[in-house]
Amino acid sequence: MAKAFQASVGTSRLSDSGAAGEEAARAATRHGDEGRLALVFAASSFDQDKVLEGVRAVLGATPLFGSSSFGEIGLAGYGTESVVVMLWSGEFRFVTAVEEYASSPRRAAFRVANACMRQLEGRRLDLAMLFCSTDEGHGTEVLETVKDVLGETALVFGGGSGIRTEREGTFGPSFQYASGRVIQGGAALALFTFDSPTLRVASAVSHGLQPISTPMVVTRAKDHWVYEVNGENVFSFYEKYLGRPIEEVGVLLRTYPFLVKVPGHDWTLPRVPVYLERNQGRIGFFPTGSMEGQTVSLAHFSRNEIVRACRESAYNAKMALEECRPRMMLVVSCGARQMFLGSRVREEAETLFDVFGPEVPLAGMYSAAEIAPLGRSGPLPDSGTAGAAACSHLVGETFCLLVIGDSTTPARLSRSVSSGTLAAARPAESLQEANQALEEENRRMLQQIKESEELLDLREQVLMKVNKENIEVTNELRAANLRLSEMNQRDLRLQRIIRQYTPRTTWNKAGKLAVEEKLEIPDESADLTYLFLDVKGFTSFSETHSPEEVIRSLNVILEPVTDIIYENAGDVNKFIGDAVFATFYLPEDAVRAALGVCKKMRELRTEFQVRIGVHAGRAVLGNVGSDLRRDNTLIGDAVNLAQRLEANCAPGGITVSRHVYEAIRSSLPLKGAFREIQVKGKAIPVEVFDVDTDSAA
Repeated sequence: MAKAFQASVGTSRLSDSGAAGEEAARAATRHGDEGRLALVFAASSFDQDKVLEGVRAVLGATPLFGSSSFGEIGLAGYGTESVVVMLWSGEFRFVTAVEEYASSPRRAAFRVANACMRQLEGRRLDLAMLFCSTDEGHGTEVLETVKDVLGETALVFGGGSGIRTEREGTFGPSFQYASGRVIQGGAALALFTFDSPTLRVASAVSHGLQPISTPMVVTRAKDHWVYEVNGENVFSFYEKYLGRPIEEVGVLLRTYPFLVKVPGHDWTLPRVPVYLERNQGRIGFFPTGSMEGQTVSLAHFSRNEIVRACRESAYNAKMALEECRPRMMLVVSCGARQMFLGSRVREEAETLFDVFGPEVPLAGMYSAAEIAPLGRSGPLPDSGTAGAAACSHLVGETFCLLVIGDSTTPARLSRSVSSGTLAAARPAESLQEANQALEEENRRMLQQIKESEELLDLREQVLMKVNKENIEVTNELRAANLRLSEMNQRDLRLQRIIRQYTPRTTWNKAGKLAVEEKLEIPDESADLTYLFLDVKGFTSFSETHSPEEVIRSLNVILEPVTDIIYENAGDVNKFIGDAVFATFYLPEDAVRAALGVCKKMRELRTEFQVRIGVHAGRAVLGNVGSDLRRDNTLIGDAVNLAQRLEANCAPGGITVSRHVYEAIRSSLPLKGAFREIQVKGKAIPVEVFDVDTDSAA
């Protein structure tokens, strides 16, 4: 008589790698079962070779298959820094292969899949189990390559091997075991054929994520790298919702994935933000795959929804088993779920025991990614049941369950329910009375659970509503801020335009007055140096040429003149046709600017020449005009004399007053000659100095 399928589980939390493997294997054999295959899950911090040596010390030549893990799941529920061993026995056939990625994950996947198919020798494929490294997004191409060999509808179950807890920001390193080998960074594959017609395999997938935004479109992406969502940079998009820089959020950002609709299904699956490249303005999403043009919704974990989704998966798998008694449960759950559940992490395993009973062996791991089939129909949008044609996917932030059941033995009462209730019944009571009492107790407990869950659901609905309202307010504020930003940009452009037409000293004073909430520049007197410059012969030129030619020719001269004035700490007070009026605080700055202009005119080789006059003295700086149009202008004899000096200057020359000459002769020696000129408004001649424009070149 063929031996029925059986499974048993052992766990160890010893710190020594070899001792932990030995203890877990010994615990798995406590019922005396001779396993035909041992599934092993061990924390990646262990020495994996020594773990397997410990397992072999107990199990001998029993084949081993498994993976390192982020967290381990056994009969005691969730654990870390532990080893879990599950023994399978009974009538089934299996083959295994393992290979490192080296330079080509796709080639490695092709080899392990073909090696297993050759060993299967044409037998029916009932189940494929795949554990692989998902570092740098390789998991997707590995799974797709395996499906190319096995067939698209093959039931493939497994996951991305776990990561080191101290490196939770990455996906590596990881370890895989099969065929007596331990490798790092590769793929391990096992194919199963169940000889017994009474065995049934069921799987279910769920995530429990709830959308917290309206649907959006990925408007710019390259493969799995997203640059823009709804036309907004992806970093700005996330930080709008998070209210802080992404770098401050860290790995918790993974609890805010995108939900993406699965083609051909009503379900959505998470795409998790993992790879951050702010300098490139992009975020890489996992699992990898094209994101361009995808319609997505931002989602968030709720601990109650996580547990609810886990229970939903369990019930879906139980329904797919129909009347079969569950013989074992295998779980691959995302490490992000473990992180988010926190103190409630044990509830995922406890939920399975609630549904299937505590006597059903349970093993599995928390992973970097999950591999499971999605059925083509299911009762709820975020779950799938393997009762229909399968199509396995590499997914993230999901709970994936595989259950093997046997129809030869009727299902038994759950030990957690029967203990206590039946023990409390009087020995004389019939089995029917005991069952009635048990059903009543179950109804009472279910009512309590229902009331408790309704209360929790209500609280979460309120929180979700508040969250959505906050997002709506955020969107409104963002729109208002956008309008303000546009207004600010218009104001900046306006300021830039006005600034070009305003003397720098006047602009700076106006800025200070705006801060002080004043509206008028006060009148004052100032000791300054004044420079007048005129382009000789330009008036007649403008009468015989087009406006465009006139302005273009004038700017050829005035653009460098303006630059030279500002380079020498001056300020252009105004342009008067083809003339320039500038002010300086120091006479030597004004003369240096004048010499610089003359040198520049020689370099330009233009047909025009300039005349420059420079004088220093006191003038009144005040407001003239009305409230409709004002000018903050300089008035005084010193200003007038500077203009008269320019009018009496030879073309191409510089004329300065004796006052200016005396002020600068020690710091800026000049060559030239003195002469006297008669100017308008002066009774006596004015002594001036004609500068040799090459004297300070």
